[in-house]
Amino acid sequence: MTTVAALDPSREQARAWLLHELSKRAYQSGDPSFVERVGATIHDLFDRTLHGANIPFGPAGAVILGAIVLVIAGIAIWWAGRPRRPGRVRRAGAVFEAGTALSAAEHRARADSAAGDGDWALAVRERFRALARELEERTVLDPQAGRTAHEVGVQAAAVLPDVADRLADAARIFDAVYYGDRPATRDDDETLRAADAACRASRPKFSEPAGGGA
Repeated sequence: MTTVAALDPSREQARAWLLHELSKRAYQSGDPSFVERVGATIHDLFDRTLHGANIPFGPAGAVILGAIVLVIAGIAIWWAGRPRRPGRVRRAGAVFEAGTALSAAEHRARADSAAGDGDWALAVRERFRALARELEERTVLDPQAGRTAHEVGVQAAAVLPDVADRLADAARIFDAVYYGDRPATRDDDETLRAADAACRASRPKFSEPAGGGA
């Protein structure tokens, strides 16, 4: 009968064993995320220990199993909580949420209410939605599911060139606040309010056919 000697590994040896375990093919798949792979590793190690079989490094490996699990858990916590780059929390997306069909007046009323409460982020969001819906109601823009703020600005500017700069500024503020999680300010709401008013007062300018004339 084989006798297993008690283990008292050094820090370098424990680290080497951990790296060997994590280097196995089961942990190298590109499909699960790193945190998911670490979670699976911890679960597997505990499962093996509880059932008393297939413990990595043999039965004596249980002596260092707790240390390995703590190291892996520490890596997972660090990975999940590491700082992200600003402005990359969410990618810019659609102006309107799926399934919503409020009028420009209704979005504008929501924006006014939010501004009255000092909720500038909500005011910015609803003010831009009012602007975009107004353009659809006036047929300056055709209704289009999933249209982004940038697309609203570019497409509307082609028909309302005199407010192109205001549209571009409004779209940038909407994306920065709503999708970039940048704190909104009273000035942002004022910029959106002015852009909305300018767009409502602007009249479409369509290109004349080339070579026209009787």
